Amino acid sequence: MKNVNLFKIRNNKGLSLIEVLIGLTIISMIMLTIIQFTQSSQDTVIRVTEEDRELLQVETAMARLEWDISQLYTPLYFSQAMSPAGMTEEEGEAYNRIIDSYTNNSRFSTVSYEGIPIPLFKNPEKSTFEFLSLSNRRKFQDIKQSHFAWIRYTIENDDDRNDEGNADEETSKGTFKLIRNFQPNDIFSDEKIDWDDIKQQVLMRKVISLEFEFWNAETQKFTDNLDIIKNGANLIRAVKVNLKYMDTDNLEKVTERIFRPLFPDFTPEDMYKFLNKTTTGGTGTSSTSGDSGTNSEGESE
Repeated sequence: MKNVNLFKIRNNKGLSLIEVLIGLTIISMIMLTIIQFTQSSQDTVIRVTEEDRELLQVETAMARLEWDISQLYTPLYFSQAMSPAGMTEEEGEAYNRIIDSYTNNSRFSTVSYEGIPIPLFKNPEKSTFEFLSLSNRRKFQDIKQSHFAWIRYTIENDDDRNDEGNADEETSKGTFKLIRNFQPNDIFSDEKIDWDDIKQQVLMRKVISLEFEFWNAETQKFTDNLDIIKNGANLIRAVKVNLKYMDTDNLEKVTERIFRPLFPDFTPEDMYKFLNKTTTGGTGTSSTSGDSGTNSEGESE
């Protein structure tokens, strides 16, 4: 048998052009599939991230509103306004001096029975709400601040966003930004607060509309006008927030939340009636006791 040396076999025939083209086509299809899958995964990640960011932005804004409104403060939650009824002449003069100091006060209207200033809640527009809150927390030790702070929520034109030249600039036109102004210094000053000089905190963008409504205990309904609520400028029981905005797909969405102050809803004791009743009752009791004693002695005689 003839021995064949396999190492000496030479095959000089290479791949044909068609075979090379077929191989390149297969490799290209595989690479294209991989690229499309990777791109689709990236698009999904970006979309989910944007949706989560939008949802987080809305929830953060609502959480901030809830925190501030839940800490809303007025002494009328546990007291009543000071009244000159039953005062002596000297007490009346002191009362008039106190009231005169609040005549031109843009922050407080009068004082409570204990002499605590009663803040003014303002709703100059449906989309604006100004109030005094206990939500302030000092960031630095020994800073000259308390837990009180004046707060304003409102919406303004989102000019900064439109000037950036974003891809959705056309859809963003006509939208607003939800802002929060925070003033924790010198809260008992009688000077009007210049909100334009206070740094803004942008809570949310692409807002279409914002509306505040307030609970009217007499009608058992919410209303957007504080003036028609009895003592509405000084006492608020609940606030409804209606927010309309655009999502990442530029579709309108609406969220509605109701926030309540943490102070319990009850009517404080009328101290003036209570003191008058106590005084009258004490006098009547004394008089009755005297009469009884007289009758007792008469019978004894």
